Order: sequence, then C-alpha cells, then structure tokens
Amino acid sequence: MELALDDNGVLEYIKIDIPKPLALDAQHLTKWRKDTAKSRRVILEWVRDHIVPNLHGNDTTFRMWKALIDLFKSNNDAIKLAFKDKSWNIQMGKNEPIIAYLSRFS
Repeated sequence: MELALDDNGVLEYIKIDIPKPLALDAQHLTKWRKDTAKSRRVILEWVRDHIVPNLHGNDTTFRMWKALIDLFKSNNDAIKLAFKDKSWNIQMGKNEPIIAYLSRFS
C-alpha cells in the first residue's frame, strides 16, 4: 500500500500528520484537499470492505493509517506469552520427520 501511496505522491500524508492549512491560503488548502482525498482513496481501495468502518471518522490520512496499524497490531500480552510458552515447549522428537515437527507450529 505504501508503494501505491508513493506512486501517487502522497506517501508523506501517512508518515506525519499534516494539518489542514488555514482558509486564507487557498492554494495550499486546495492542494491539501486533493492530496488528502487521493491518499484516502488509495487506502480505501486497498483494504477489505469489512475494515472500512474502522477507518471512517478519521479526518486525516495519518489518523486513518494509524487506525489501520492499530487494528492489525497485536498488543495483547496474553497472546504473546502463550505463543512464547508454546514455542519454548515444542521440541522435535528423535525419530520425528521434519514436516510433522513444523506442522505443530501452525
């Protein structure tokens, strides 16, 4: 998705929160609106339909991107600890084929 945003020249809109320019500066305001609309359109085209409601209500592309990252980022310590415990307890048996051993990871 970052490549699509970069190809459209709006990658910086997800990197930093670019505030809306003042209404007095019409040229910058018009450019900001066009770039924001373009970047929002790229993001909405790349995500699946069931994710779109999680992104609405964010007024800038940066906040949309942050909501998307937070949606897929796992911060749950219980999940991390369970995975760590499971990975520590898995040992390959003496006569076990490698395929059977690796299939236990999934």
